[in-house]
Amino acid sequence: FAQPTGREVKVHIIPYYSYNSHYYNCKGVALSHRSELQQVLERRKRVQSDQEEEQQSKTPLDDVLLRRQQKQHEREKKDEEKEQEEAHLMEFVRVRQNLRKIHSVIQNKSGNV
Repeated sequence: FAQPTGREVKVHIIPYYSYNSHYYNCKGVALSHRSELQQVLERRKRVQSDQEEEQQSKTPLDDVLLRRQQKQHEREKKDEEKEQEEAHLMEFVRVRQNLRKIHSVIQNKSGNV
């Protein structure tokens, strides 16, 4: 074997799985050894606790804003329905006027003959 010269380079061998798991953890993808069922149950539990926190953290102002937003949506819906109804009514009136014109033209022709 060679004599140490003091200029040796230390080589660290990193196992592939260690590097791979570090890579995926840095990317935000956690490699897990838990079963898929466990992961789904934990995710569901997290979502449920987040929803409960959200409901508990509602302030009176949030309630007022939510009601106001709902009323606004209802008003917009009514306005849209009213516009559609008016458009339908206008179409009905146009068709009716056209029928009257056609009827009067037919009567005039039959009266002139």
